[in-house]
Formats: sequence, structure tokens, C-alpha cells
Amino acid sequence: MRVIPQQPFVLRLQCPAGGRCAAGILNKVKFIPHLTGVEEYPPWHRYHRCKLFPRLADVENVTWVLNEGETLADVAINGGDRRDYKVWSFRPLMVYLSTGAKFDVCYCDTGCADGYSKFFKVGVVSVASSIGVARWTQDLAKASPSIDPIETVQYVGKLGAVTLYGGLTSKAGEGMHPYDS
Repeated sequence: MRVIPQQPFVLRLQCPAGGRCAAGILNKVKFIPHLTGVEEYPPWHRYHRCKLFPRLADVENVTWVLNEGETLADVAINGGDRRDYKVWSFRPLMVYLSTGAKFDVCYCDTGCADGYSKFFKVGVVSVASSIGVARWTQDLAKASPSIDPIETVQYVGKLGAVTLYGGLTSKAGEGMHPYDS
């Protein structure tokens, strides 16, 4: 997964076919630094990195977006009770890392309070190494006569706006999905 710094995002874990994730809400996720050039043990090995790193040794600059006055202790953060996927959409995540940084995502299905032994790696999140910005809101050759195109970036050092849109949307009548832009 690739994210943009300082833009909220939702984490979704696709469970193996047949609904292999537990149906309860006792699941947890944690983030640990991604290390390159270090031997990575299989998930069942006792020296697997997800089993060794405590939760608070997480990547410090990856955090849940909380309401004013809330702390992590006030909010029950879990991936929900579905068996086909888990999605942490109750509170989005925010990354305060530089471009090109990476961190590992570790998941625990049940019994997570017993320590770190039940966590295993489910993926790596990369912070985008570059962000493309369009100069115009629409192609000037195909511009509609009724709508004037807006020049997004014209002057360096002047105020402006950039809209981030992933292009993924649900069909009408389906409701919002966690991956919608």
C-alpha cells in the first residue's frame, strides 16, 4: 500500500478465502519500522519481528486520527467483526513520515492481550516518494465552453490548493465503501 504524508487513510486487511479471520472484534494491528537488509523470519518463528516489537515501539509517526480530547485509551480500535476482511475505518490513520519511508503492518486475530506472540506481518506501507500535481483541472483542448479550467499551479510561493483524489468510488445506491476516495 502507498500513502501520502499527512493525508488520512483507512487500513483494510483482506482475510484468506473462506472467511478465515475470527468473527470477533478482539483483533489488533500495530506498526513497526521496516528494516531492509535484515533477515526476516517466517511468521511462526519466535524471532519474527512482529513478535518481538512491543506496540509502543511502533513507528512513532503513524497515528490514529482522534477527536479533540480523546486518547487511544478512550477509543476501541479494531478491524470489526467481519470474517472476509477487517477494516480500521472508525478512526483513520495519519502518517507523519518523509516521502519514501516504509513501515511494516503486524496483525493479531485473537488473544492479542497475551503479549506479542500472536502478531504476524501482513504487509508493508510505503509513503509516496513523489506526488504528481496537474497544472490544469482539465485538458484545455477538451475544455467545456461552459466551465473554465482552473490553473492549479501558476506561481511559486503563492497560496493555492491541491485536491487529492484516488478515483475509486462506489456505484450509486451501494453506499460508501472504505476504499472510496
